[in-house]
Amino acid sequence: MNIEKFESLNSIYKSLYDHTKSIVNELKNNNYKCEWGYFGQHYIRYNDNWLLEHFPIPVIDVNGICDIGIDLEHIFIEYKILKQTALKYNFNKLTKYNFEVYGVKNYLNDFYNAEMDLNSIKKRIIDSEENDIGISIFLDKNFKSNEIIEVIKDILSCYIETVINKNIEEIDYSNIIGKSVIGTIDRPLGSVHPKHKYIKYYINYGYVNGVMAADNSEQDIYFLGADKPISNFEGVIIAIIHRKDDVEDKWVVAPKGINFSDEEILKSVMFQEKYFDIKLHR
Repeated sequence: MNIEKFESLNSIYKSLYDHTKSIVNELKNNNYKCEWGYFGQHYIRYNDNWLLEHFPIPVIDVNGICDIGIDLEHIFIEYKILKQTALKYNFNKLTKYNFEVYGVKNYLNDFYNAEMDLNSIKKRIIDSEENDIGISIFLDKNFKSNEIIEVIKDILSCYIETVINKNIEEIDYSNIIGKSVIGTIDRPLGSVHPKHKYIKYYINYGYVNGVMAADNSEQDIYFLGADKPISNFEGVIIAIIHRKDDVEDKWVVAPKGINFSDEEILKSVMFQEKYFDIKLHR
């Protein structure tokens, strides 16, 4: 064995591992569910060229909100949003960071980077054929774990601002919100979507027994307030997620007497609802 290569690689990966564990602990201390592992085949930009990393680096999946990659010389946080969401997105909130916006199908199609005018970003997005928009935030490798929490809060804030925009038409759900319901959990916390295996459920998801929705199946719900997988639920409807690009709304249910803020709800459901154009109703 070449001990010099071993010690060199071990030193590099020990540093990456320690930094990753520090970030994971900080995330968990701030009530973010996360998982991490080593993944390769990432591209990095170097002197206007894209280089492929054949070696694996630690990547943390944060609540289905974003991925955090701990690379050799920097940390990146990446996530994607719908084109419709991007057109309502306040990108100015991200200007404190080094960030890029690009197409998901064609990642070389930049809508914004440090050399481009941010004021023209939405026109470039409108003119594109992309349905999903990628956003990457680049941080110094010595960025502290508690500071990364603030970046994630900024990401959530930008998303929440588009979803609770008061200028969007209101729908009267007063006959639904506040009702008591019982039902079945068919996608418990920790399970994956039956068709889209990349969607993991960070909360319990199921349906209300005997209540039919617009898609001719029983009404789907997110159940908040349980930190472990469950099979049945009983609670009160505290919010409605109206999907403007789907036939069915999603109800948000919590145990009686327990409420959650808009931010807490959207943080919990973003792992799946980020793929839809939605409005939260309370």
